[in-house]
Amino acid sequence: MTQVPEKKLQETIVAYNRPLTHYVALIVGDLERARDIVQEVFIRYWKADYETIQTYERPWLFRVSRNLALDTLKREKRYQHTDNSELIELAAMSYQENQSEGGELLGMMERLPKNQREVMRLKFQYDLSYKEIAEVTGHSVSNVGFLIHTGIKPMKKKLGEETNKAEATGGKKS
Repeated sequence: MTQVPEKKLQETIVAYNRPLTHYVALIVGDLERARDIVQEVFIRYWKADYETIQTYERPWLFRVSRNLALDTLKREKRYQHTDNSELIELAAMSYQENQSEGGELLGMMERLPKNQREVMRLKFQYDLSYKEIAEVTGHSVSNVGFLIHTGIKPMKKKLGEETNKAEATGGKKS
C-alpha cells in the first residue's frame, strides 16, 4: 500500500477543502459539522492506498464526503438542522461566486427535488462528470443524465420567459 505523498495531500487540501466543505454543509446544514467531516475525509484520504484512488481522486473525495455526511445525519437522527444561522458564514463564503457564476440559476436549482438538486450541484457547481457524479451518488450514469436533463428543462423555460419579458420591457428584467 502506497500512502498519499505529503505534497499531494497538501495540494488536495488546498484544492478541495472549500468545495467539499460547501457540499457537506448543504447536506448536514451546519458549517462546523461540515468542517469536521471534511477533516475526517482528508484523514481517510491520507491513509488510503494512493495507487488505488489516484485515478478517481475527485469522485472519491466527494463520495466519502457525502457518505460521512449522511452517516452523521443518521447517527444524530436529524435530517434538517433547525437553526440555519450557522450557515451565514457559508452563504457569505459563496455569495460572490454565486453572483458571478449564475446565482439566479442556483436559486432556481434550490426549488428542484433533493436528488436532482444534488446531481445538478455536483455537475454545475463542482464540475464533476456524469460518471463521477454516478460514482459519488450511486446512481447510474444514465439516471444522472436524466436527472440533470429534467432539472435543466424548467430552468431553461423560466430563463426564456424572463428573457422575453426583458426584451418586451426594453431590456429590463422583472
